[in-house]
Amino acid sequence: MWMIRSSPLIRVLDGKLYVLPQRNGFPSNSIEIFDPKTQLWEYVRSPIAEILGTRSSLISFAIDGGFYLYGDKCMVYKPKENKWDVVEYETGLVWASFRLSCVINNVIYSSKLSRVLKWYDSEGRLWRDLKGLDKLPKLPKSFSRLRLVNYGGKIAVSWEKSGGFEWCAVIAVERRSGQEIYGKIEWCEVVLTVPKSCCLLEFFAVTV
Repeated sequence: MWMIRSSPLIRVLDGKLYVLPQRNGFPSNSIEIFDPKTQLWEYVRSPIAEILGTRSSLISFAIDGGFYLYGDKCMVYKPKENKWDVVEYETGLVWASFRLSCVINNVIYSSKLSRVLKWYDSEGRLWRDLKGLDKLPKLPKSFSRLRLVNYGGKIAVSWEKSGGFEWCAVIAVERRSGQEIYGKIEWCEVVLTVPKSCCLLEFFAVTV
């Protein structure tokens, strides 16, 4: 990374980290790509002003071999072709915060603000409930207290509850029909206690 960044957007695509830095609260006009195998950074120009339009923030997804950015317009960076393309705007995706969502097998999962997990049906262009999670505790509404990541093809959810308790759950997902995806809670428990003055910044899954 060229310099220290504040609150960057970070996604993983084909084993590489895609980082969209922010300067003074606004996204940078470049993407920085880190390859953990070579330990090298690559710099890619991006049409941020065109994508943002009148918005002050972006939604990002790494899905189907592309790095997608949503603002007033949606564009995708295709690394194999090294180019940006305008893609059709899907209004339903605008409400999925990049920290409250993850992608597994080209399906986007998110809590949105409903306090339950949902998945995005790209054919119907709507959010559907992830079924089978009746025993999962209610998730917080606050963006700052909840994170989702792809954990080896499963959903890892981390959230904070009052009293400084940090919870984590691992959920396996299974598609049973075109419009039904079920989740199975593999484990769910408190993993950490922290002082009230602390808050959750980022949450990543790594291979050791």
